Formats: sequence, C-alpha cells, structure tokens
Amino acid sequence: MPTFTSLDKANARRQVRGFPMSLLRSRVVGYLVLLLSFSAYSLAYATFGSSLAVLALVFSLSPIEIGGLASAVSVGFLATFPEGILSDRFGKRKVLSMGLALCSVGLTAIGASNSFTGCLASAVLLGIGSGFYEAAINPLVLELFPGRRALALGSANASWGVGGFLGPLLVGYAYSTYVDRRLAFYTTSVIVVVVLIVFLTIRPDASRETDDCQRGFRLFDLKPLSRLMLANLLAWGVEGSITSWLILFLTIERGLGLLLATTSLSIFFLLFAAGRPFWGLFADKHGYTRTVKICSVPSGILLLLAISSWSGVFPVVLIAMTGFFMGGVVPNITTAACSRLKSTSGAASGVVNLSGGVGAILLPFTFGVVVLFSAAYWGFVLISSLAILVALIAN
Repeated sequence: MPTFTSLDKANARRQVRGFPMSLLRSRVVGYLVLLLSFSAYSLAYATFGSSLAVLALVFSLSPIEIGGLASAVSVGFLATFPEGILSDRFGKRKVLSMGLALCSVGLTAIGASNSFTGCLASAVLLGIGSGFYEAAINPLVLELFPGRRALALGSANASWGVGGFLGPLLVGYAYSTYVDRRLAFYTTSVIVVVVLIVFLTIRPDASRETDDCQRGFRLFDLKPLSRLMLANLLAWGVEGSITSWLILFLTIERGLGLLLATTSLSIFFLLFAAGRPFWGLFADKHGYTRTVKICSVPSGILLLLAISSWSGVFPVVLIAMTGFFMGGVVPNITTAACSRLKSTSGAASGVVNLSGGVGAILLPFTFGVVVLFSAAYWGFVLISSLAILVALIAN
C-alpha cells in the first residue's frame, strides 16, 4: 500500500489549498480593478449630467438645446453594438481601455469648449467612449463569477453610485465656490486617466480567460433579446431623464438652491447604488426578469410621488427610495441578455446597451419638448409612467 511522507502531505495540502485560493485572489483583484474603473466611468457620466444646469446658464440654452445636449452622449453611445462585436473579436480589456481614454478626452474637450456646438460635439465623443466601456465591462464582470452573475454585476454597478454621488457634489461645489464650469470636467478627466493607468498596470491571471475571442454574432441572435432591448430602451431613458432634468426641475420649479438640488441627485445615486447588489442577490435566487418587474413598478410610483411633493425633506426621501428600486432594473436586464447569449456576450451587452442608448436619446429630448410646451413636472409624469411600463415588457 503506498504511503505519503510528511513532505508529500505538505505538498498535497499546498496544491489543494493554493490553486483555488490563488485563482480566487486573482479574480477578486480583477474585480476590484473593474469596480474602480466603473466608479471613474460613472463619475464622468454624472459630472456631465449634473453640469447641464450650469451649461444652460452659461450658454443661455433653450429647453430644446438642453435636451439636445443631454442626448448628445447617447448619440455617441449608439456605437456600442459594433464595439461589443469588436470586444468579442479583439478582447474586452482593449475595448474597455479605449473607452476610458475617449471618456477622458471628451471631458477635457467639454471643459475647453466655448460654445454650445463645441460642447455638443465633445459630448458625442464622451458618448463614444461610454459605448466602448459599457460593451466590455458587463461581460468581463459576468465571466469572473459565473455562479453569481447578477450579484457580481449588481455589485459592480453599485460602484456607479460612487461617481453618481460624487459627480453632482463636485459640480455643485466647483461652480458655487469658484464659479468655474471647467474645473469639474478637468478634475474628472484626470481621475479617469489615473484609473486607466491602474487598469493597464494590474492584469490578474483570471482576466486572461475572459479575453478569449468567441464566435461571431448573427442577426438571428437578436430574436430572444427583443423584449429586453425594448425594456432597456425605456429604463435607460428614464434614468437619463432623471440625471438630466432633476436638478433643473428642483431649482426652477421647486425653488431649491443649486447645492441642495445637486445633493438630492447625489442621494438618489447613493440609494441607486445600494439597490444594485441587493437586487442582484435577489435576482440570482428568483430570476432576472422577475426582479426587473418587481423593481420597475415601485420606482415609477415613488418618482411620481416625489415630484408631486412640495414640503420638507419628503421629496428627497421619495427620490432616494426611487433610486433604490431603480437600481435593480438595468443590471438585471443586461445579465439576462448576456446569459441568453453566453458565446457572444460582448455583442449581447452591446446590442442591449444600444437600445438603452436610443432611449437615453429619445426620452431626455422628449422631456425637453414637454418642458417647452408645459413644465418639467409633466415630463416627470411621463417618465414615471414609462418606468412602470418596463414591468409589462421585460420577459
């Protein structure tokens, strides 16, 4: 009968314990780096969205021009579908890195622009960078932890709340203190560059397996994603409208100061972030689209109650609760899409994001048309109704 020496036993223990732990450590390191990049990316997006009120004041923009500027990022974002196909073909890390680089350039260009046209073109460039980033980040996260896909993506999306919380505060502080619209854009651009350097420097072993090329995307693959695409169109449009118009609504129609209004949006994003891992864990147990339905209805109702309230901190509380439920919608739509097309997850992420980008163009612009003929209040009534409609569409 074969026997083990003490040295053999020690080696066996190291092999049993070492390989899984080193792999897990590598995945955790990779995940933390992705969280950092997500925070920087969300900061870029929130800085732009929160600056719309300032840009409208500086350039004396009409409601239609504000809506056009709010939609400009989403126009550039429409490239996310072909960028998702590129990520499947050439590697998701390369596409993600390109996205962060373009986001930094776009932010700098917006800060340096001296006209509405310059800001519009620069915002489109920021949107192209966002499309590169979003096409790659979702499959990278989902492939790191295949057994907890919704929780992994929900937790990663929670870091969106870091940028979403800091972005409005940065804009409010920079403009209120220094009356400088450029400072927030330049500061955020530098932060994105630093995070990009970290991302390129730290390459965990586990990330290599997520960079493999996969089979090509076929148009037939769109069929099982059609309802998810429509649901994502509405969900992104609702989120984009809140980001673009909430501060203007609170300052102009509710009479709040800029700092208090930006703080309200920050609290929305804070609870928005908290809801994402919570609903991700829920979705892994109860289903992705079921979770989307559960989150959509209360988010629409709470938003309607929030914009209909006037006194005290009650509207701020309702806006925060809206964010908590809304945080469970988009990540689980994306997870459902990537799970249905695992072999072309980059393309699946890209095409679902493409539909979201269309919604983020149409709804904020439509909101501007509503404001032109009535008031921002009725724009929020519209998007509250559409948030509820997501529950009927997602399947």
